[in-house]
Amino acid sequence: MRHLLVSYCNVASVGRVPLTTFLPAAPRTSCTGGAPNNLPPLSFHAVHGENVRVSRDGSTARRVESFCKGVAFSARPVRVNEKVCIRFVEISNSWSGVIRFGFTTNDPTGLAHALPKYACPDLTNKPGNWAKALGERFCEKDNVLHYSVNSAGDVHFGVNGEDKGLFF
Repeated sequence: MRHLLVSYCNVASVGRVPLTTFLPAAPRTSCTGGAPNNLPPLSFHAVHGENVRVSRDGSTARRVESFCKGVAFSARPVRVNEKVCIRFVEISNSWSGVIRFGFTTNDPTGLAHALPKYACPDLTNKPGNWAKALGERFCEKDNVLHYSVNSAGDVHFGVNGEDKGLFF
């Protein structure tokens, strides 16, 4: 079982922080119009950092207030080779840093009362969590990030339908 792990955190480098993200809810298709599947659309989990607001339907997560406590998860496990897509709907220049994304094998429900301030390194230093920062050049308004994990545990990513290669 792997849940999507997304975090909006501060880092030393100057950049843009995605403020709002959107997981397209096109039923039974991949985010880039690929092969049909029988999976329900991805949405955000009810467990998230206190500086995250999730829309009622779970399709949108918005970071508010501070740069920390912005961890969010998918509402259901992501399958091996399932492509996850995140659209950057708004960008904030109020903070430096970029989105961190990855996967966790931990059920977010179990983290509800112990959610750390940061995905990196707070969660990634614990077993079952993998995440890394996206290069700031990819964090532009309306860009669509996609990523997936294969059976070997390799995470590949791309932006706007163009594969960028191995992420970690």
